[in-house]
Amino acid sequence: MTYTKQYILLFATLLILSSDSFAKKKSRKKKDTTIASIEKKSRKDSLKEEAAFIDAMQSKLLGNYNEAALKFNAIVKENPLNHEAHFQLAQIHYQLGELDLAHSANEKAIEINPNYEWHYLLLGQIKAENGKIDEAADAYQKLVEISPNDIDLYFDWAMLLSEADKPKEAIEVYNLIEERTGPNEETLVQKLPLYQKTNQLNQAINDIQLLIKEDPNQYRYYGYLGDIYDAQEQYDKAIEAYLKILEINPGNVLSYYTLAEAYAKKEDTDNQRKILSEAMNSIDIDLEDKVRIILPVIQQQLSKEQSLDDNNLILDLFQILKDNYPDHPEVIGLISETYQALGETEKALGYLKENALSADPNQELYIQFLFMLSENEHLDDLYYYAQKGEKQFSEDPIFDFFSALSAFLNKDYEASKAAYENGLKKDFNNEALRLQMLVGLGDVSGELKAYDIADEAYEQALEINPNNATALNNYAYYLSVRNIELSRAERMSKKSNLLEENNAAFQDTYAWILYQKGEYEEALNWMNKAMESAKGNPSSEMLDHLGDILLKLDRKPEALKYWNKALELNQDNQKISDKIRLNQ
Repeated sequence: MTYTKQYILLFATLLILSSDSFAKKKSRKKKDTTIASIEKKSRKDSLKEEAAFIDAMQSKLLGNYNEAALKFNAIVKENPLNHEAHFQLAQIHYQLGELDLAHSANEKAIEINPNYEWHYLLLGQIKAENGKIDEAADAYQKLVEISPNDIDLYFDWAMLLSEADKPKEAIEVYNLIEERTGPNEETLVQKLPLYQKTNQLNQAINDIQLLIKEDPNQYRYYGYLGDIYDAQEQYDKAIEAYLKILEINPGNVLSYYTLAEAYAKKEDTDNQRKILSEAMNSIDIDLEDKVRIILPVIQQQLSKEQSLDDNNLILDLFQILKDNYPDHPEVIGLISETYQALGETEKALGYLKENALSADPNQELYIQFLFMLSENEHLDDLYYYAQKGEKQFSEDPIFDFFSALSAFLNKDYEASKAAYENGLKKDFNNEALRLQMLVGLGDVSGELKAYDIADEAYEQALEINPNNATALNNYAYYLSVRNIELSRAERMSKKSNLLEENNAAFQDTYAWILYQKGEYEEALNWMNKAMESAKGNPSSEMLDHLGDILLKLDRKPEALKYWNKALELNQDNQKISDKIRLNQ
């Protein structure tokens, strides 16, 4: 916790040289002989003590805290009434985190000199550090008594009372400040949450109205007032206050936002539409702020999980934005993302498609379009628009990636390989994309049996990230297909399964490597794991592998069962057909 006053004495030597820091006046009353003997020290002893104090301060300022502590302890041993030495010891213990010792030394300093401001500043720090916020506040109350004209101390005191969950007491302190400074916004802002906590909203309104009376053209005051009325569900008064803000400060974004919410709470859709339309058309509000104003309305729509076509308000607002900002990427993105969030994918794609077909498409939206096409398996469109984008944004390899990916998914492996190789020749500022393209090149080269190219691509991918689970799995799989380097393939496959658990494809790869090694029982164990991870949706390849493993374990009827299931999913697979025919 940081307070306004700093208790560290950077120029402590100035203090210790003052004549009344150490020299004590002789008392006319008879005192204890020990104390009397201390007070009657010679000037020589006093100078010696001052020199020792300076020496100790030098050690402290150099950060030699343990050495400084020893020196200050020697001083208080000689002169127990030296409150400055006790205070310096307290500071040192505080710096070392020895809060109990710091508190003890500071208490001695206070006992000797109970009206020294710095002692209570340190006491407040120690108490706060120990979590004793109440007692820290008490220390600041004492500080205010010592320095009643220091306004900063009042603010610190009020803050501690707030933290100690004493809102009423904190309000009283802020009122003390206002008695000295007059009503002001700084204290009002601090008091408002305290008023709400103590249910003193009427008092909050009175305070705000006092400020408005002093400065009726300060629009922020009406914002505070509107928020209080809104909290009391007095929406008409809240709206009146928010409208006053727009009168003083046209284009105030927050007022449009709060007005729209207040009208919505009143279920006054006509005025809600009116104020939102005004905001969308305002020349005083930039597009980014208009989006901020409309977002809560969209979020409310998302919470209903209804079709966007059922919400004419949002559609009308979107139309205003489109009219005012034709083909603006932020507007298109907002509309598309809204439809996408509501599950209306085709409409979301439609807006992104408009951008892709325009004469000067926005690159970011174009890439978003390709991602959506990929996620929704619109493979023909993906291939077409990826190639189109590749021509329009020829320097960006991400379009080669999408072109290669779509060709691969359409089983046009030669075109996919060419696109990957073309993209990998370009400059990259995205290593993650480069890694993905290398893995893709390895996969398509494996399908084409161009194993040298595949191996090199996977090796480069693993140089970028040795823990890329997909690269490890796919490389291991193509090694197992060729029945080579099976020990390395097994290590890579095992690592991929550790990196990504319950991945059916990775488990299938590991099972197939074990099959190639002749470990059929263990291979079956891993294939069963893969089938379980597939959750009732195994691939044709997984079913084919399971059939092969079962045949090796002399379980031909079961093998035929899974081969037939594999053929149902991949009816053009001649190898599976041949296995079924030969084993019936």
